[in-house]
Amino acid sequence: MDDFIAGFAGGCAGVIIGYPLDTVKVRIQTQDPRNLRYTGTFQCLRTVVRHEGAAALFRGMTSPMAGVAGINAMIFGVYGNVNKRLSDPESIKSIATAGICAGLAQTVITSPMELVKTRLQVQSQIPGAQISEGPVDCLKKIWRSYGIRGVYQGFGITCVREIPAFGIYFAAYEVMTRQSDPSVPLSTWTMLYAGGMAGVYSWAFTYPVDMVKSRLQIDGISGKQQYSGAIDCIRKTYHSEGIRVFFRGLSATVIRAFPSNAATFAVVTWTLRLIRSENERTLDKSAIINAATPFFGASSVLGESIMRQFSRNLFLQYALIEPWETNVKMCTKAYCDGTMPKNGFTAYCGIDDSDEHMYVTPSRDDITKNLRY
Repeated sequence: MDDFIAGFAGGCAGVIIGYPLDTVKVRIQTQDPRNLRYTGTFQCLRTVVRHEGAAALFRGMTSPMAGVAGINAMIFGVYGNVNKRLSDPESIKSIATAGICAGLAQTVITSPMELVKTRLQVQSQIPGAQISEGPVDCLKKIWRSYGIRGVYQGFGITCVREIPAFGIYFAAYEVMTRQSDPSVPLSTWTMLYAGGMAGVYSWAFTYPVDMVKSRLQIDGISGKQQYSGAIDCIRKTYHSEGIRVFFRGLSATVIRAFPSNAATFAVVTWTLRLIRSENERTLDKSAIINAATPFFGASSVLGESIMRQFSRNLFLQYALIEPWETNVKMCTKAYCDGTMPKNGFTAYCGIDDSDEHMYVTPSRDDITKNLRY
C-alpha cells in the first residue's frame, strides 16, 4: 500500500510540473504538415500563450491529473510487488522486468485517458474538429459515436510505447542511484537528477512511437479517418514528411521529461520515507520484544538492545514466528527507507555469543542481510 500512496503523490507532482510542455509536444506532433504553425518548442509556447492565453497550456489537465496520479499509484505499486516476487530482485534484469509489467498493467487506463487529453489539447487548431467542453464531455462524445472501440483508439500502439518505456525508466533510475553505501539515504540532488534522466532516457527511446500514437488518437476528430492503423500511419507519415517528423517535438518532450520525472521520483521517495518513519514511530516495541524473548532467553535485555540499536535506515515491521533455525536465528521483515525503487528485503537476525553488539551490513547485491548481536 505504501508504494501505491507514494506513486499517487508523485503522479500529481509530475503532472503539475510537466503538463504545459506536454501540450506543446502534442501540438507540434499533430499540426498539419501543409500549414505548419509551430517551428520549435519555445516558438510554440509563445504562440499559444499570445493567442490563447496561458490557460490553454493547461487545457485538459483534469483528465491526466485524476488519471496520472492513479496510474502512478498503479505503476509504483505493481512495480514494487512484482519486483519483490522475482528470484533476484536487486538485479537490473529483474528491475527492468518489474518495470515492463508495471507499464503493461497501466495501459488499460492510460490509453483512453491520453486519447481524451490529446483531443482536448489540439481541438482548437484542427478545422472542423468536434469541440468538447472538458474530459467528461469528450469521453461521452467518443462513446456515443464509436463505442468502446473508439474509447480505446490507439490502444495497441500505446502498449508498444509503454512496455519498453517503463523497463528503461526503472532500470535507468536504479543504475544511477546505486552507491557504495546503500544504507546512506540518497541526497535530494541525486534523486532529482536520477529521476529526471530516467524520464529523458525513457522518452528518447520511445518518442517515435509516441508520435504515431498521438496521430492515431486524433485521427477522425474532424469526422474523416485518415489511417487504418499504426503501420498505415507510419507509412503515410514517412512518405509525406520524411524520417525527421518522427522526432518533431522531441526537444519539448525532453525539456518536460526531466523536471516532471525528477519531481515524480523525489516525491515518491519523500512520501515513502514519511510513511515509513511514521510506521517506525508507532511500532509496538513490547510486542516485538515479547516475540523475541522466547528465543533470546528469559531476559528481555537483548530485546531492548534490538530496539535501541536498530539502524535508522531500517525498521522492523513485524516479527515472523517461522522459520527458526535451532532457536538461533530470527527471521524478520525489514524495509529500506525508500531510497531505492526496490522497497523490501528479508533480514536474518542471529545471536553470536562472542559479539552482542548489533550492526547492519546492507548490500544491494544480496537481499539477505545479516544483523549480528
